[in-house]
Amino acid sequence: SGVEDAEIRTEEMPKEALLTLFTSFKPSKERDVVHRTIVRNWGTLDGVLPVLYATQVDDTLSKYACSHGWRVHPVPRTNRFQTPFLKDMYLHAEKHYSTPFYGYANGDLLFDEGLMSTLSHALRAMPDNKTFIVGRRTNYILKNPSQELNYSSVKDLVDRQGDLALSMELYYALAIDYFIARQGGMDWNKFP
Repeated sequence: SGVEDAEIRTEEMPKEALLTLFTSFKPSKERDVVHRTIVRNWGTLDGVLPVLYATQVDDTLSKYACSHGWRVHPVPRTNRFQTPFLKDMYLHAEKHYSTPFYGYANGDLLFDEGLMSTLSHALRAMPDNKTFIVGRRTNYILKNPSQELNYSSVKDLVDRQGDLALSMELYYALAIDYFIARQGGMDWNKFP
């Protein structure tokens, strides 16, 4: 029994998918609102095929992700602290989905249409397979972190930041919160 055997959802991916975007969530009651917000956000992004590598594929969050268009797989491999290895998630994603880009992002990042615009431009400007994009986030310190975030876009969240957030700050200069690579552009087998 391999990773593929435990997959809960398989469907054809959207014809216009430009990016297979994946993450993993460490299930916790404290992070449930954040995870559900991310599931809804990524599920609405045109051109994104969201994938969850779950520690428990039959849990409520995995089912919620499926109901929002995500593909769910068990985490391919973890270290002794149960942290997934990026290499194995990238290899699995490239084997099972065919998109020009593959990306891992921390499971608490919201994206907007600017991500797809950037990737579309990168695809046209740098058509070879060596494109590798990294990024860091802006943190919003929410006034009520347990409240579901209801907004129609990340732009709405930014526009309403005074209502929703106590403050916002660019995360640590050396922190990297997401990695996006072209299909076949990285030899993941050379990574630990």
